[in-house]
Amino acid sequence: MASATRKQETENSIIEIKLTRTVNDKTAYLDGYLLKSGREIYEIYEVKITGKKSGKSIWASGKPGGFAFFSTAISGKLPAGAFARIGDSYISKTVYDICMAMIAELDAASIKSEEQIAIETTEAQIKVTCDNWQESPEEKSRRRLMREMEHANSDY
Repeated sequence: MASATRKQETENSIIEIKLTRTVNDKTAYLDGYLLKSGREIYEIYEVKITGKKSGKSIWASGKPGGFAFFSTAISGKLPAGAFARIGDSYISKTVYDICMAMIAELDAASIKSEEQIAIETTEAQIKVTCDNWQESPEEKSRRRLMREMEHANSDY
């Protein structure tokens, strides 16, 4: 497990974001059984914003890519100065931009264990092999034959 934290203060709040990357067993539920089907990388972000005056904290956690805790497409009326929402609380555009910059910085830090690097390397090799196979003469011939067989006037 690898983790990194960034903390930044604004005039009204303290923003803390933590990124944790772990490698877990990938499981599949098959006919009542949980089967291990390899290893996968799991990433989670934890965001905590504490108001300096009130001392109240808001926080959320989520996976990269979705960032369900940042929703700029909020339905209904927004309070004045609100840009995004974390849980049931709203944040301003300034705080949102700071959070996104911190998240980008954590991603760039690229904290990874040796097992994570090995998994990513293997996945990249598999992708290259797959891409090469897609362009192979055998695969092109197979696709052409399949198209011919599906044609209405086919003799197959």
